[in-house]
Amino acid sequence: MTPEKVKQVVQKYRHHICAIGDPAIKPTEYPSDIKIDSQCDKSYFPMFLHILWMCDKIEEMITHNQIDKSMRRLGFIQGVLWTTGLRTIDQLKEDNREE
Repeated sequence: MTPEKVKQVVQKYRHHICAIGDPAIKPTEYPSDIKIDSQCDKSYFPMFLHILWMCDKIEEMITHNQIDKSMRRLGFIQGVLWTTGLRTIDQLKEDNREE
């Protein structure tokens, strides 16, 4: 993945997590493929807040040319999204695909 593609995917995931509906998180816009589940397990929210922090850090890492490190963090985020049911494996593969 190119650094620009990593940034694009991270921004998408940030919006995806914001769409869940935690009042502490204020979304500005959502990608069209997001399925908002109002029954999302509330115990996930601390994890989602950590993921949002990681999204910010990934963008900083890319700015400082720390591509390998940012890719490891992205993999962690994708694992969380899959484990919590927010993204399927097929969706994650599509997210990573270069256009």
